Amino acid sequence: MKKLIVLLLVSVVTFAAVKPFETKKKVSGNEVVKVEKYKDCIPSFNEVIFTSNNCVMACSIANNPKLMKCIQYCKECIVVCKSSIQLMQLNSSCVKEMCNLCAKMCEICAKECDMKDMKAAKDCSAACLKAAKMCKEIQM
Repeated sequence: MKKLIVLLLVSVVTFAAVKPFETKKKVSGNEVVKVEKYKDCIPSFNEVIFTSNNCVMACSIANNPKLMKCIQYCKECIVVCKSSIQLMQLNSSCVKEMCNLCAKMCEICAKECDMKDMKAAKDCSAACLKAAKMCKEIQM
């Protein structure tokens, strides 16, 4: 029971750690236009963070050593998606490179999660594929 409570708290803290997308704080009109183009990606990346956390929790509760790779990929996806969001919010010149990494990680995670017979893993896979597609669109 303690493990479940800790996992739920980690999930809530992790999900709350990424601020919602805002463009109103930008100073120049040009910056707003540049950052605005990422507005559809942020919810998609937040969905990956949320579903990956759920997948990690479900796999951890199952306590099956065969799920360790799934847990690892989900954790990596969370890190990459959070970093992508932060770089987008900063209108970083490295967004395309980060999105390339994000797409690659999301595809790896989606493939692994899709092989699992768990709802949380299937949800994670779907969210990862959607985010990977958005990442590839940014690179164009």
